[in-house]
Amino acid sequence: MAKIKVLNQEIGYYSQRDTDFICITGMARYKDEKRTDYIIQNWLRNRNTIEFVGLSEQLNNPGFNPIEFEGFRVQAGLNSFSLTAKRKKDIDALDIEIPVLTPRVYREYKNLGDLDTGALGHQPVAFWQFSEEEQREIVFKDITFNRIIGDSHFELLFARFLDDCDDVVSFAKNYLAVRFKLDYVNADGDISNYYPDFLVKLSGNRVFIVETKGQEDLDVPLKMRRLRQWCEDINRVQAEVKYDFVYVDEESLERYKPSSFGQLVDGFREYKE
Repeated sequence: MAKIKVLNQEIGYYSQRDTDFICITGMARYKDEKRTDYIIQNWLRNRNTIEFVGLSEQLNNPGFNPIEFEGFRVQAGLNSFSLTAKRKKDIDALDIEIPVLTPRVYREYKNLGDLDTGALGHQPVAFWQFSEEEQREIVFKDITFNRIIGDSHFELLFARFLDDCDDVVSFAKNYLAVRFKLDYVNADGDISNYYPDFLVKLSGNRVFIVETKGQEDLDVPLKMRRLRQWCEDINRVQAEVKYDFVYVDEESLERYKPSSFGQLVDGFREYKE
């Protein structure tokens, strides 16, 4: 790769088919030589960058999808938006298995046909019913970029930490579409659903369920007790995958700054005993 010198910084480039390509990592070193990855990541979140990428794709990519791209453009610049280049990985190795167990807590169900809706005094909620033709347009497609949508800024920071961990094979944000939830009895004595935050796969068929918290509430100990029970139950009925959990609070993560996921697991022992 040839190099040019700009503002006392060497930047690599190469030419192919009468087109010059410049190394953005070299450009990022001018700002911060040690943290070029964050410089590039922040640049990829910028709305102007997204619009430039969209224009380039529209001119050079026959399969460019303008409707799909509009979703990226609208979210560009938001704290919850992160754009990174897709990496070539073994998809089968990244798969995280989440088994389903029978409930630990049972609800009492009543016949809705016996319910007198007129006595409730509530107005019916209007909703849009999609036709079969419209439903065909609601599809999921493989895209050029990966995204992590966090419920909080701390979750986005933790996702960045996981992405930097060499001992993490893959990880996923647990959200409603994943459908991994645990029933538990909350602090008010009611039955609630608990959705852990992250699923993390390590080598050796190990999977960690991670709960992150910026500020602890009354239900956290109850959720952690239920999560520990789930791990014990699933490890008792199968041995192919070893499941475990870890609780990560924002204050401790900022204070101790673990350099790997294994170091985090060794140091964060709250609710383990």
